[in-house]
Amino acid sequence: MLGRLWGRKKADEVKIGVMTPTYNRPDCIRATLLQMAAQTRPPHIVCVHQNGHPDSYEWCILDLTLPFELIWLHSPEKLHQHGWYSRPLKRLLDEGCTHFFWADHDDTYLESHVEHSLDDLTEADFRISRFADVLYLDGKRMVWRKRVDFSKVHGPGGMSASMAFTRPFAERLLTELEEDREIHYSDNVLSKKVQPHFRCFASDRVTTRYMCHPGTVSSSHWLRTMLGDGVEG
Repeated sequence: MLGRLWGRKKADEVKIGVMTPTYNRPDCIRATLLQMAAQTRPPHIVCVHQNGHPDSYEWCILDLTLPFELIWLHSPEKLHQHGWYSRPLKRLLDEGCTHFFWADHDDTYLESHVEHSLDDLTEADFRISRFADVLYLDGKRMVWRKRVDFSKVHGPGGMSASMAFTRPFAERLLTELEEDREIHYSDNVLSKKVQPHFRCFASDRVTTRYMCHPGTVSSSHWLRTMLGDGVEG
């Protein structure tokens, strides 16, 4: 019942927060913020969490006039992956957000991603896109695939960067991320320790595009399958 009430909050009571970690890619985080600015339903707050480098690169976005509040967190130390997400998630909870979006800085978000995700959350506590387009990119070589099924590839049952959820789900997720010492990937903490307690919806609608490149943490090995043995790295 609690999740149902959160999902059906009136439009003027909704406060949308986006959390996005970034490491060594000022170009990617700038692109992510511009994509969020172009949404048909822009978020209220985007919390960027730069980590793992002593110098802040907030300079890369200071010229932008954005239709949302931007919070830039900087952790110069190298963190376990859970900290990439838990720190901006906690800040968005402290800011009073009601709906939360998990955004990775190197993926692409279609302009209706936020709007369609909010529609899905009217009857669920958590939503994810089962399918996503994929760009396999390494230097000058590229392969494009449409509507790839991520339901068995990413632990939460779809493309992880397409996840959105309500406040009760976010509160439980923060607790689990802060307490977990066993699971390597943060989206697997979400799928194993949080999803079973909530109403979850896997949409067939494509709202994101996955970028597979040599720096991708979990899938850079896909490049050899798609592009052959000449892949760099």
